Amino acid sequence: MDSGLSYPQPAGPRYNKERQRGGVIAIYASMKPCVPPTMRCTGRLGSRPSACELTSVRSQASSALCNTNRKEQVMGGNSSTEHINKTMNSEVATAKPVATLNDLRQALPTTDTLRYVKNDTFIADPTLLLGRVYYEKVGSNALIPFHTRITVAVDERSLLKSPQTMSELVIDSKMSASAEVLSFVSLSLSNDELYELRVINNAAGRAQDSGDAWDQALKKWLDNPLSQQLINNKKVGSVSVVTGVVQKYLTSKKYRKFEAGAKGGGWGVNVAGSLYTSSSEFQLDVIYGLDLVSFGRAEDVNEFAENVALGKRLTAPDELASVSAKFYNMASSRASIFRLNA
Repeated sequence: MDSGLSYPQPAGPRYNKERQRGGVIAIYASMKPCVPPTMRCTGRLGSRPSACELTSVRSQASSALCNTNRKEQVMGGNSSTEHINKTMNSEVATAKPVATLNDLRQALPTTDTLRYVKNDTFIADPTLLLGRVYYEKVGSNALIPFHTRITVAVDERSLLKSPQTMSELVIDSKMSASAEVLSFVSLSLSNDELYELRVINNAAGRAQDSGDAWDQALKKWLDNPLSQQLINNKKVGSVSVVTGVVQKYLTSKKYRKFEAGAKGGGWGVNVAGSLYTSSSEFQLDVIYGLDLVSFGRAEDVNEFAENVALGKRLTAPDELASVSAKFYNMASSRASIFRLNA
């Protein structure tokens, strides 16, 4: 039986699903047009409220849904890029800044004695690089690995008990091109792209390079006839020893600047007020940072031993730069700095 009540059913949204985690967001919206409610009074039916009262209640609900529609339409696919970015900044996610050179130096520090090299699959334990010896040879532009390592004592306090996340950075194309250390990240960027970089220290260790343990390790190495031949060779220049090592994991994900009308990826990040989206997975690059102690050219074993005892190490910037360049040439030309015959 027709009750005489007549009111339209408000068209509700298929509710947005909105996910927010840090600066990363995913937004999906689908809208139907909002239909304004109507009012029509038909009087009271027995003890039931009048149609005016019922339609008034539904009018309020419909108005609330209309307001929801208007608000959620901001997040829908019909808005401009500017509109989406504005709403994202005001209601969804805090903007992340692009990394500066100072941010990068803190995550991947560089010093006169620290060198980074590419992943070496032959290194099962990074601390086994401690005590490795490399030397200069007259006329060569690359260091040469020596057969016999120095059996150094490892400082137990320097060992990591678990991986440490050092930094999470947003790298744009300008920074990627200007920072040499980022050449180890196997991603290329266009002007409207960037990548999120996470720097993790996965393993680290340091040798005791002073005190009785260090002196005894060097003395034992110098007593080896092969070491004496090396030091007495007139064509040998400086001798360098690895005293510190860190294994770094670099995880990266590429993002492209979002434009309305172009479907983005399943991940998003707010960078400097603009939405960037990605459909790629994180990729992993592994590098090693090696700290070297270098001793200058000695005429014979006795002079070398004296230099070690007095702590005479290379400290001049030009000398350290020369050793660094030759170490890089050696590391980049070999399949492994761990294997002598690589």
